[in-house]
Amino acid sequence: FPGRLRFSTTADELRVLVLQAGSGRLAAPGVAPELTGNPELAVRMHESLVNNLAQGLLAGETVGQKWIEETALDLLGKVPPGLKDDPDKEPWTMTLADQRPVTFIVADGGFKLTVRGKSYTSGDRKFDAMDFTIKYRLERDGKALKAVREGSIEIFPPGFVQGRDRLALRHTTLRNLMRKRLEKLFEPEMAAKGPLTLPGEWKKVGPLEVTQLGAEKGWLTLSWRRDKDAPKVAQSGATR
Repeated sequence: FPGRLRFSTTADELRVLVLQAGSGRLAAPGVAPELTGNPELAVRMHESLVNNLAQGLLAGETVGQKWIEETALDLLGKVPPGLKDDPDKEPWTMTLADQRPVTFIVADGGFKLTVRGKSYTSGDRKFDAMDFTIKYRLERDGKALKAVREGSIEIFPPGFVQGRDRLALRHTTLRNLMRKRLEKLFEPEMAAKGPLTLPGEWKKVGPLEVTQLGAEKGWLTLSWRRDKDAPKVAQSGATR
């Protein structure tokens, strides 16, 4: 659990500060980027938050389809279609690496995600270590946010050098199995359908359009403001 989770308010704002740190783990080297304008909603997250959380929560852990669906349900309130598995397929598990199980890098207008598995199972079959890497570029899509995958998903055993090494048959088999699942999860393009609408009581704020998008030097910066073209929503006393 994060070492610091602090909620605070002013007359105009609700702020949430999350810090995840630990001995020997990297941290943000400087302050967060400045926000532009006066957004209704803003997020500034350093890549080290994801990396440090993953080290604390996932290092050496074994996960499978049930864990993925339960986690999605806890975080999102539903299981997105891309995370649902075909019940006719063999059950699978992945045991993550003991060190740096997940590496999240934010730079050049997007992010790169690498997941390291030290062993896998598919049905009764067992497989050796394999890593996979996905790169996405972040863009505005009208008033919404869009992530466009750059290149294909890279799936190779640890230390593999393209152009020099050759995949063994066992690696090729696992790679083909992984690619079918990963292509379903990490689509070539993922885009929100129009402005952002918050759930529950927060829906009264109204649709929110992206006004700031930054993905540089380890920092992901996003902000939204009310969509000026959207119909006004009754506020029932709350203005933010």
